[in-house]
Amino acid sequence: MKPVRDMSVGELAAFVCTHLEINGIHCMLTGGACVSIHTENRYRSFDLDFVENCSSGRKHIHAALAEIGYTEETRYFRHADTAIKESGRP
Repeated sequence: MKPVRDMSVGELAAFVCTHLEINGIHCMLTGGACVSIHTENRYRSFDLDFVENCSSGRKHIHAALAEIGYTEETRYFRHADTAIKESGRP
């Protein structure tokens, strides 16, 4: 697997979404990151917003993201190896 610091926005979104899915958290990417991917970074977004199909609970999301190196800061989750943050409201 490619290190997080070397992932594009699309790769990071796929990595996070796949990991959440493995943990029973079903979501999809939305917002500015979708535009960034679609426009090949002509529009840049520095966060990934996910919409969850049904609520898994914040503790479950926190635990799943912690497994891949994310820590919670206010309403966002951050990974030390990237400037892209995850929205805290999947």
